[in-house]
Parts: sequence; structure tokens; C-alpha cells
Amino acid sequence: NKKFIFCSITLLYFGFIGTIYSFSFGEVSLLLNLLLVMSFLCYQKKYDVTCGGLLGLAINIKLFFGIFIFLFLAQKRYSAFTSLVITAGILSLIPIIIYNLDIYLSYLKALSEVDWYAINLNASYFGMLNRILGDAHNRFHSIWHLPQITKGVYYLLFAGYILMMLKICRKLQDDAATSYSFIITCMLLLSPLGWYYYFPFLLIGFIVSFEKISTNKNYLLYFFCLMSILLVINMPYGMQKLDTTNLLFQFTVGSYLFVSLFVFHILQLLLIDSKNKLNTSSTQLLSNNMLILVFSAIFLTSTSIGLIRFTKAQPSVTISVAEKDFHYFY
Repeated sequence: NKKFIFCSITLLYFGFIGTIYSFSFGEVSLLLNLLLVMSFLCYQKKYDVTCGGLLGLAINIKLFFGIFIFLFLAQKRYSAFTSLVITAGILSLIPIIIYNLDIYLSYLKALSEVDWYAINLNASYFGMLNRILGDAHNRFHSIWHLPQITKGVYYLLFAGYILMMLKICRKLQDDAATSYSFIITCMLLLSPLGWYYYFPFLLIGFIVSFEKISTNKNYLLYFFCLMSILLVINMPYGMQKLDTTNLLFQFTVGSYLFVSLFVFHILQLLLIDSKNKLNTSSTQLLSNNMLILVFSAIFLTSTSIGLIRFTKAQPSVTISVAEKDFHYFY
């Protein structure tokens, strides 16, 4: 069973459309996912110093991993918090020693020039707000043209989410797996650039959700919802060229990645609050069946539709070499 589960999860990961897209862009998601999984296992086993060190390294590659600071503080894992801060601080000094402070000034300048937040491959709240309220650079069509309030709404939403995360993580003090996977979803939603090729990070959350669903009385309903989410996020609509003059299409099909991520987020919240438990006698059989079904659906869908996309479809938005280079840094 362990070999079967390992092979299923491995093939599921490499069968993800997001993983294929990550390889096509030359992204570092594979390395980041390795650090994320290793830190997840360390967090469960209470190897807090190692967990914090791994995430400190991840922060120096992608800044949004800093959200785990709130998890450590909420659950009073101060060793993990200290290890993360020290590791991230020491590693952040290395570029200054080699390139002087100019490297960070150049980064801030490049960050201020980012004008592709509203691209449909961005599944974050900020991306959705740019598509609804408008982006400051007027590069994309939006429902309303109110770019002056987009950042303000995002900051308020971000602050509210931090308070909610702290409350939920305290509630899940004794459930490291659920709290960790919940933070991963929040990380992608709250990051200004929650790109599609980061979606394989959600594999931890899917597996944890499967385990919780398998012991829930409403497992058929939850399982159907989770399977639907997995199938939808593997559909490469967001990778195709969209008709930006059709607002209905832009904010339905064009925003399906955000909608899928948000629905999965809601499903996680429902499972956290659910108290309808089954007896554990059927858990193993149900879990194995789910792994088989999920692997079959995801792998077949991604390999067939994904290959069609990469051979025929056009990018949704033309991305310049400078923008692509910036992805490595951000």
C-alpha cells in the first residue's frame, strides 16, 4: 500500500498541468515544493528548528512563504519562528555582501513596474481585484475602472485574513497537518502573484482533505466537490488566449483558477468545522479508492488536454523577456 500511494502521489504531482506549466517556464516550483513537503513533515514531527530553517530558505526564493510566521506564532512554535527568522535573515545578507544594497533597490524598482497582476493565470485575491476594479497600468479590461482603490481593498482583505488565520490556527493547535495545509491555500490567495504553476503546492492540502473526507458522514458530497475542483484546475483555459473585450467570459472562464482555489479554500473551512465523523472501519478502503480515482482523473486529464494546449494553444497574454526574468526573482 505504501508503494502504491507513493507512486500515485508522485505521478499525480508530475501529471498536474501546473507542474507541466512550471517546467515550460523554467520555474523553481519543484525545488520549492520539495522544501514545502520537507518542512511539512518536520512540522508534524515537531522538528521545529529544521522546519523553520527550510522555510527560511524558501522565503529567500519566494517571499510569500513568510506567511508561515503567523502559523508559528499562533500555535506558539517559537523555535520554528526563531529558526525561520534567523535563517531568512542570514541568507538575505548574502546578496548584499556580493552585490551591495543595490540588488534590493533594483528589486523594489522592478516590483513597482509590475503591470500583469490581472493576468488570468494569477489566482490570488489581488489578481481578482485587479480584474474587477482595474489595474493601475490600465493593461487589462475590468468591470469597473477604479484602480485607485484596488490596493486599499486588498490591504483591508489581507489584514482581515491574518486575524482569521490566527484564530483558526489557534483552534487547530493539535492538528498540524490541517493547519499547515490551510496556510498553504491562504498563501496562494493572499500573495500578489499567486501563479498557476504554484498550484502543485496544494497537493498537501488535497491529501489532508482526502483523509478528513474519508471519515466524514457526508464524504460523498465532499468527495464530489474535491474531485470537481481537481478536474477544473487541470483544465488549461487560463493558458489560452482570452477575448478580453468579453467581460462575462473574462470573469468566468478567465477567472476559473481563482474560483477553483477559493472554492477549495471554503471546502477546507467546512471540513475544519465539520463534526460528522464516520467509524474508522471504512477509512482505509475509501482512501485507497479515492487515490485511484484522483490519480486516474488528474493524470489522464492533464496529459491529454495539457499536451493539446502546448502544441496548439497560444498564451493568454504576451509576456516579455524582462517580465519572465522577474518571475524568477519574485
